[in-house]
Amino acid sequence: MSNQRRLRLILSAVAAAACLTGCGQQQNSPDAEPPKRLTTEQAQALAVLRFNNFSAGRVPLTIEAHGAVTLRASVVVDFRAGAAYGDYTTSEPGSSEPLTSGVIAWSTDQVGTASGTADGAVPAATAWTQRPMDASQPTDVALALALQLGADRPENPVLLQQSGARLLRVEGKGDDTVYVMSGPGRAAADGSPGTAASSRTTYWVDRTGHLVRFEAQIGSGDPATFTVGDGDEAAIPGKVLRFLRRTS
Repeated sequence: MSNQRRLRLILSAVAAAACLTGCGQQQNSPDAEPPKRLTTEQAQALAVLRFNNFSAGRVPLTIEAHGAVTLRASVVVDFRAGAAYGDYTTSEPGSSEPLTSGVIAWSTDQVGTASGTADGAVPAATAWTQRPMDASQPTDVALALALQLGADRPENPVLLQQSGARLLRVEGKGDDTVYVMSGPGRAAADGSPGTAASSRTTYWVDRTGHLVRFEAQIGSGDPATFTVGDGDEAAIPGKVLRFLRRTS
């Protein structure tokens, strides 16, 4: 199976989950203002966020995703290489006691894990456990979504305004302003754009179109959160990239 076909299958699991859990996931507090149509500035910020990530090349992400286990990972995502690498732990739902821990690496079609080394060195190729991405696993859907936060071209802001993406609220002021926006919702049966209530994604984006945080409803409806870290990140080691390019 090709990388792109596998990725499409994995990402379709997000939409499938919406059918299982229903709409209305994006709910504001009773006192919050209703979602608003995006202004031109807001639509432009949303339109370039993936392109900005791709242009940066490597972006540090902290991920928390829920499924049969809870996955927490602190990784570097290399959008140009289509890969991610870093530390991870898993735990039982509702617990912080680790079940497993070590390093994790993934591409669009496979995932590898290994025990961490005492000196922080990259584990040898023989130390990795390798498996295909699994579209039925919410945590794998979250890993695939992380790679989709970068793209080599901007989106069309006009189409985003027409898609059902909405402004939920504005946080901060001035240069610290962050737009909290729902992504495009599921289209209605008559083909009309989805609403904020039917959206499975929420973006925190600054005025220049740089992602601060991303949240997606996966699996049974639990959120997967992706928080962008600060600072420059080292490149993913070449031996990890070679490992990810190996066939299963």
